[in-house]
Amino acid sequence: MLDIIYNCKLITCILPKAKSDHLVRLLHEEKGIDTAHISSGRGIGTSKQVVFGVWDEVAILTVPVPSDRAKEIFEFIYENGDVNRPKGGIILMNKITEESDFKLPDIPEEPKD
Repeated sequence: MLDIIYNCKLITCILPKAKSDHLVRLLHEEKGIDTAHISSGRGIGTSKQVVFGVWDEVAILTVPVPSDRAKEIFEFIYENGDVNRPKGGIILMNKITEESDFKLPDIPEEPKD
């Protein structure tokens, strides 16, 4: 059966590509957030003059969360994703009507040789 969660928020963060994987790991390990999506694109800061070929690779991180945890997770992403620093990216949050709940399975770590 598919679990539907109502009263959710979607946090979207555009940040330097190098930060996204680590941030998703932190969300899982420190906040118990298993649902996140990373896509990539190109962007340019408003402080740069637009010149063809000088766009930066960026990650677009989307994280659906229950409304009661939205502020906590938003602040966590803001601080740990370094969005609070110059050229750190941008973060926003909006309401979504519903979300399907899914969890990552527990996968044992591979033995190290």
